[in-house]
Amino acid sequence: MILSLIFFLASLLTGFAVHDLLQLNLKSLFRYPFSLVIGTLLITLITFLASLFLGLNSFVVILIIFLFLTASTFVMFQRLDAFSISEKIISKSNTIPIIGLAFLFAVVFLLFSKSIFQNTSGIIAGNRLVWTDWPVHLAITNSFVKGDNFPPQNPQFAGENLAYPFFSDFLSSILIVLGSSLSLSYILPGIILTTSSILLLYYLGTVLVKSKNIAILGVLIALFWGGIGFVYFFQELQTSGNLLSTLIYPAKEYTFYEGKNLWFFSFLYSEILPQRSFLFGLPIFLISLILMIQGLEKSKKNYLLVSGLLVSILPFFHTHSYLSIILFCAAYLPLYFINYLKSAGSAASLKKLEEVLLYLLIPIAGLGLIQLPLFSSLNLGQTVGINWGWMKRDENFLTFWFKNTGFFWPLLLFAIFKVKVHKTIKNIALASIILFVLPNFIRFAPWPYDNLKIFTYWYLIGAFFVASSIYMIFKRGLLGKIIATLLFISLITAG
Repeated sequence: MILSLIFFLASLLTGFAVHDLLQLNLKSLFRYPFSLVIGTLLITLITFLASLFLGLNSFVVILIIFLFLTASTFVMFQRLDAFSISEKIISKSNTIPIIGLAFLFAVVFLLFSKSIFQNTSGIIAGNRLVWTDWPVHLAITNSFVKGDNFPPQNPQFAGENLAYPFFSDFLSSILIVLGSSLSLSYILPGIILTTSSILLLYYLGTVLVKSKNIAILGVLIALFWGGIGFVYFFQELQTSGNLLSTLIYPAKEYTFYEGKNLWFFSFLYSEILPQRSFLFGLPIFLISLILMIQGLEKSKKNYLLVSGLLVSILPFFHTHSYLSIILFCAAYLPLYFINYLKSAGSAASLKKLEEVLLYLLIPIAGLGLIQLPLFSSLNLGQTVGINWGWMKRDENFLTFWFKNTGFFWPLLLFAIFKVKVHKTIKNIALASIILFVLPNFIRFAPWPYDNLKIFTYWYLIGAFFVASSIYMIFKRGLLGKIIATLLFISLITAG
């Protein structure tokens, strides 16, 4: 346990060192989760590379941690203000965000701490999604710890390379080597990386809507999605013979209810918890997106470079996050340059285009091409195909999506056309729609349901604009406050 905590301390210090060496000068709210994620990513990657030649053992891991601690401490001593928090955290204006974030951190802690148990009888899953998804992750983790699985092969299919993004499982194997139990090796990174992602998501919200209160409202909408499944819950509650039992132990999962064609499964419960590659995929996506947006806005080449490098390694950590950021860039960058051309002229636009090509797109494309041989075994004919309407079956398209996302779409459109925001921010909202449109026409995995991993990023980005709409309605007198409150409740109740 202690060595595992030292691992994450070393990760935080390493991230701070990277931040200072690259002269990023990020705000404290962004700098801390950025540093923790980047440091964890770097130490995990370096440990994996060392394990290819030396095997995975406590000597190798402790040596790497020591080297990173020493190097990062040296860098930190050059700048004693590295740990300073420039923004005032405890203030009246931050009350609502602090309460919201504290609540979310508590939810994450409870979710992961109850996810897996070990006793003399074996391993006990905390819920059915852990029971279905984690066995393969446990097999991969144990293959590194006990099977010297380097270079990685699929533990379920002898002789087959491991094409599944495995670094979250390798991180757990590092923690086991450091003395953690199997359960703790899954719970600890889950809590740390998910809370980091929530902070990053909140910071993205402050970038997009320029309001802390609207940003935390957007985070709550983003994390507790679920459509109108709660309607079916209340219907069953009315006919229940045991009201208390139905309240405490609902009979169905009301965001994943095949009988009612509900497929927009609750994010924390269905993706962050069981699908472990999201632990790295989500924060890397968010960091890349934030740095790209701010790099373009502030003409910071180092932001664009770090964003490009992070996007380029995303396939190793989470394929759907990589695909999502690529699709977003394909939609956003043309919109950005059309707007920039109108405001700055052709000469400045050409210079900006050169900057984006050199620092953002070439790293993405160059390192992406290097990775192609690793994915050459994929059968694109089986993986990618036409699939209209995602999981709607014979149901009307609009009805299906209203059932699965409630008033999200109407409020998103209201924000795009009625809420006053900078053109750049509006372009982000418009670009995010590609992450809704394409997965409704094309399946990007053998099972169409997996497109939810792409819809996820449309929803996470759009949630802040939806929150802006709700806030705008809330300001319209007593009736507006009632309507806004009901809309907010309807968006989060099922989730």
